[in-house]
Amino acid sequence: MSDLAVTPDNGTAPESAESVPETVVYRDQWICWRYEQGGDKKPPYDPEAGEKASTKEPETWSDFETAIKTYQAGDYDGVGIVLTEDDPIVGIDFDYCRDPKTGDIESEIRHIIESIDSYTEVSPSGTGLHTVVIGEKPENTGSRSGDGIEVYDSEQYFTFTGDHLGSTPETIEERNEELQEVCREHLITTRTDRDDAIGELPDDDPDEDAITQAQDYIREFIHDQKTGPRAREYYTDLLKGRYAKRGFKDDRSGAETTLCSLTYGILLDRDANPANARNLTYHYVNNAIAENPRTEKRRDLRKWIEGTPNQQRNYRQNTLNYALQNFDSEIWNYWRRSGKDESTNDYCEHAYEVTLDSLYSLTMECDLFEPPPTCLLIIPQRTVGLRAIPAPTRRWQKSASERRKSTN
Repeated sequence: MSDLAVTPDNGTAPESAESVPETVVYRDQWICWRYEQGGDKKPPYDPEAGEKASTKEPETWSDFETAIKTYQAGDYDGVGIVLTEDDPIVGIDFDYCRDPKTGDIESEIRHIIESIDSYTEVSPSGTGLHTVVIGEKPENTGSRSGDGIEVYDSEQYFTFTGDHLGSTPETIEERNEELQEVCREHLITTRTDRDDAIGELPDDDPDEDAITQAQDYIREFIHDQKTGPRAREYYTDLLKGRYAKRGFKDDRSGAETTLCSLTYGILLDRDANPANARNLTYHYVNNAIAENPRTEKRRDLRKWIEGTPNQQRNYRQNTLNYALQNFDSEIWNYWRRSGKDESTNDYCEHAYEVTLDSLYSLTMECDLFEPPPTCLLIIPQRTVGLRAIPAPTRRWQKSASERRKSTN
């Protein structure tokens, strides 16, 4: 058993201010929370008003004592503190790394916690850990790693159980250097400069070396244990032209934009530099579509190879540019993990909703001379857990004139 283990678990909220570090206990940034949607969600609530709280609205938060009293009244499952840009507090969330029965912790996570050496406690479920530090999260860095590590510094609440993890300090320590290291090692850097996503297409002559290299990268991805089964199935369906199966129906352009985006993400994940990943994406998609030139259900020619050579080049240029310019590493990471285990269901749902929101005002009626719609980064399977999700196209399919009316 690890010397960091603690047993048994004490509950989902502190008993008093004495079990919470002074650094956070005096801040008027506390909320209550309770399990909803079968335990899948933990929305925050205003301890005084009894209505849902917002991590962007301080008037919906309270002091610690009020939050604890509201929790103890029995209507909620725990308390938490909202992290803001105005405080120096950063929360590190380690998911599914601890055995709640034995207290054993995964060796990699145990090493990280030991190196950070700041206040750490057991999560409400008992299967995770929360470390809190004083520091500054690097700019242009996502919050989720894809391997169960999340880092938050604002617009997010962090649960507090008061179930302190032995052998870690009882105080929140300044650990900026250690925080920077965790972010560098485990989080994806979000890009703000997308100039490298735009460029002339490579020659259309098959580049066998490039195709082989891309195939090796993608083969590693497909067989990576950190890649979810839904992600593999979804990607394979797009490669083979199963557009309707994945909700695209007549939208060949959207499906191929998504295919380019996912391929690019896979290649980046396999350590290809952006310029090389762009070229490999083009050659690999060319090769995949040549092997399966028609959509599976309708038997339409895939749009990538439709029209004259000049029309094809124009379409491919626009498609690749849109896919790479709109590539979002954090949402791509949701997709990469989709279906790995039950914990990723909410990631799939979130990615689905984000994608639909970004597509709501876009036309799906593009011709070969128009740019394709903004990248449909991820559209998971139509069910999340046991709840059905409507087909995406029901919400997209509005004519350009209808959209103009709705925005005027």
